[in-house]
Amino acid sequence: MGVAGVSKEEPAKVQRKAFTLELIVVLVTFSLPFVWYAETKGLVGERPLLMMDAVVWGAYVLELLVLSVLVTDRLRYWRENWFSIFIVLAGIPLIFFNLPVSMMLILVIRLLLFTFVMVRVARQSLRMMARHALAGTLL
Repeated sequence: MGVAGVSKEEPAKVQRKAFTLELIVVLVTFSLPFVWYAETKGLVGERPLLMMDAVVWGAYVLELLVLSVLVTDRLRYWRENWFSIFIVLAGIPLIFFNLPVSMMLILVIRLLLFTFVMVRVARQSLRMMARHALAGTLL
């Protein structure tokens, strides 16, 4: 789905860095519902909203750049994480140029970000439950 993370064939050091960066991306992206709420209630102005969008975008840039340098198979990483590349590239005009259409695109990208992060979290949770037989215990 474009959010595969690093391959299991990557060295343990790269996988640890990827986990840390993924955690940062997840935490920053989980702030989006609060941003949406504040935006709809008119609790914050446009500038703080743009700053939050820049922080979320920056987390994706950081993850993409660091892992692109660290992975042994860069093309595989890019192919399996095409959505992160899309977010980084789409964010350039939206964050740096105040285009009239950019607010609608930012809303759509926020929703996509949140959806893809939820997929990442669900996948990790299922792996953890399978590894520790937690699902059977809970059942």
